Amino acid sequence: MCAKGTFRSMLLSALASLFFAAQAYADQIDGSWCKPNSTDRMHINGSEVTTPAGNLVIAQYTRHSVEYDVPEGEIPIGGRIRADQIDDERIDVAQIKKVQLEPPAHDVWTRCEQIS
Repeated sequence: MCAKGTFRSMLLSALASLFFAAQAYADQIDGSWCKPNSTDRMHINGSEVTTPAGNLVIAQYTRHSVEYDVPEGEIPIGGRIRADQIDDERIDVAQIKKVQLEPPAHDVWTRCEQIS
């Protein structure tokens, strides 16, 4: 009887660990993001970001945000992109121009594949 109880406790602990590991992934900006009504995609894997044009850049990264210089040939020319996580399924993406005469343009992007 004791062995059965120990097995059940171990099984419940393992399942709880898997559940919380999945939840932890959802609580970070890493993943594939899609701009609504567009074919634009951005993939974030730590400080490595694949831009909508397919270029790989190194970004300033935190668990809930990334910021990178726009590669040559992409818009805004000479600018920066900043993405901040709103929640598990949405990020706010701002295009910061080199010369900013007005507030930066913002778009809300969603995960390409829902994870929560």
